[in-house]
Amino acid sequence: MRGPKGQSRVCGELPATRLCRVCGSQIMLKLANLSLLVLFPIAWFAPLLRAGLLPLFSLDEISTASAVLALWDADIFLAVLVTFLAIIAPMIKVAATALIHFGHLSRKSLLALEILGKLAMADVFLIAIYIVGA
Repeated sequence: MRGPKGQSRVCGELPATRLCRVCGSQIMLKLANLSLLVLFPIAWFAPLLRAGLLPLFSLDEISTASAVLALWDADIFLAVLVTFLAIIAPMIKVAATALIHFGHLSRKSLLALEILGKLAMADVFLIAIYIVGA
């Protein structure tokens, strides 16, 4: 619902600026962050590359999900670690960021999110070490 002067009753959004007059937040940033919650699961099953020559993967196309399944047969500990670093940690970070954006989580948790963000490429590093060592 719209209030007086085109303001949204919920947040005070002005249609021309896409900036909330009440809280000063950027509406498009919030929507982009929420879209990641839908796009991440799609990306996990989308093919990333063709890798028939790599020693660990005898598959034609590799996705994040197929890579974790292939790792599960080779090394369960590495598969669990990659699952956490590539799938669970990014979803936690995006969900927590959305909760902060909408005021349901304290800004004190930003430190934990920063630490979680530093683990973003650790799964790629682990797989590279595993492939080189194989």
